[in-house]
Amino acid sequence: MKKKVVLLGFLCLLGFSLVSQCSAAENLAWNFRNDELTVEVWAQKQIYPGENLTITISVEAQKKIRNLYVTIVLSASEAEGSAAWNCCESLIYDLELQQGEKYSGNRTITTPEELDPGTLYAEIFMDWKVFKSPLYETRSTRESFMVVHLRNREVEQLRQSLQDLNSTFQDLKLRYMGSEANISGARNLSYVLMATTAVFGVSTGVLLLKRKKQQT
Repeated sequence: MKKKVVLLGFLCLLGFSLVSQCSAAENLAWNFRNDELTVEVWAQKQIYPGENLTITISVEAQKKIRNLYVTIVLSASEAEGSAAWNCCESLIYDLELQQGEKYSGNRTITTPEELDPGTLYAEIFMDWKVFKSPLYETRSTRESFMVVHLRNREVEQLRQSLQDLNSTFQDLKLRYMGSEANISGARNLSYVLMATTAVFGVSTGVLLLKRKKQQT
């Protein structure tokens, strides 16, 4: 029994560690490539509303580039009764690169805690001039993409509470089942778990319906 408990605890810690690493890991959110330059935008794969979002941009010039400007606009919906959230951030300002030269930089943006769980979108604006002998020619591009997934802290906390309650129930059930006289007690615990599971389901449904209503 003790070995099983120790093994279960180890698996829980391992799962928590993997979730934390996944949340902190960077993900390629957007890229642009032609015969003049290559641009990549990286960000965390998922965060909670209220946490910092770190955006990293890397550029490699295939030709001589100057007056490179890159601006990103983030947008997401906020809780009911609040306006949509928008944030404009300059990632690159008036950059000049020689052929084969590389550049990398990052920006950290704090997201509001009131943001709805779901998808945080971005629109990127890029302007530059490329050398085409004997002159520089102007280029520009504008695209939209999904930059990061906003996790639902409330639902995850409810799910964790249910898992903790279930673990406690299973432990108490094993103790009670050791005696025939306590079978009724184990049955009562089953009823408690069933009721708690129902509450969890209703709570999750309310949160999802609220989110759907806000999105419409």
